[in-house]
Amino acid sequence: EVDEFRAIVAGYLRSQDQLLAVHELPFVVPHLGATLTIIRDPDCLVSGFRWVCSDKQKGEIIEALLSLVASDGPGHQYFDILPEGTDLIISSGEWGEQLWASAEATQSSV
Repeated sequence: EVDEFRAIVAGYLRSQDQLLAVHELPFVVPHLGATLTIIRDPDCLVSGFRWVCSDKQKGEIIEALLSLVASDGPGHQYFDILPEGTDLIISSGEWGEQLWASAEATQSSV
């Protein structure tokens, strides 16, 4: 999956495509309606959270995500984003399906 993700991102960066919907990739399991879309122009995102990154940051973020996915065990990456004090946490293998099922049940009952 790591090599496949790396190839997909590399293909996107070489293309003229405006966006890459990471949450729609076959090996990504989004929970609680989470979406992650890489876009070239932040103005094309109509709604949702925007995290505008420089080209240098994009490369660092992609490498951090790849190292997380490639690790043998569970782990996570923290990313400091604006506004100050806001963190994005991406986890791999740390929380089981039971936690997600409970969280999704709680959200649907609200």
